[in-house]
Amino acid sequence: MLPIKLSIPHYLLLLIPIIILLAIAYHHVKLKDVAELTRIRVDGKWGYSDARGNIIIPMQFDDACPFSEGLARVTRDQKSGYINSTGNIVIDLKYDEVLGFLGGLAPVKIGGKWGYINKSDLLVIPPQFDEAWGFSEGIACVKVEDKYGYIAKSGQYILSPQYGSARSFSDGIAYIEIDGQIKYIDKKGRQIIPQ
Repeated sequence: MLPIKLSIPHYLLLLIPIIILLAIAYHHVKLKDVAELTRIRVDGKWGYSDARGNIIIPMQFDDACPFSEGLARVTRDQKSGYINSTGNIVIDLKYDEVLGFLGGLAPVKIGGKWGYINKSDLLVIPPQFDEAWGFSEGIACVKVEDKYGYIAKSGQYILSPQYGSARSFSDGIAYIEIDGQIKYIDKKGRQIIPQ
């Protein structure tokens, strides 16, 4: 076999794929760092830093929560909304209170009642609940007056408010309290005994 002779320009051609791979790896590491932002508090204001402690989003919020589905809920001047991982406000700080996005929807409080918005800030379930949790397994726990029930993403009740206490579904099971007794139910409201 004859030895391969490469002139200097050919060596440069071999370096190009290596440089491209290094650039891709560096870009991936930077994206991962941004996705893993940690909230920090300095002088009473909240912001976010990366895993190395670099300030990515300056301290400017009265309250800040961890990221959920790419957005973090933040509060300033008693109004809440959402930012993305670069710190841009993507849903205006106009709500009385907000919770994190789960299943593409987030509970928001307007005028004392809770409803749900999507990531485009479209109100998909009008404010009508006294309490509301995020969606889990396509179902959210809500409270109307003094009873808890469950709704679908359409806003329709799956299980009408009838429970004295309730929690979100996990693995098809939810904890509820009815008539002073703790029980576990499936998504049809049937009592079950957890395994």
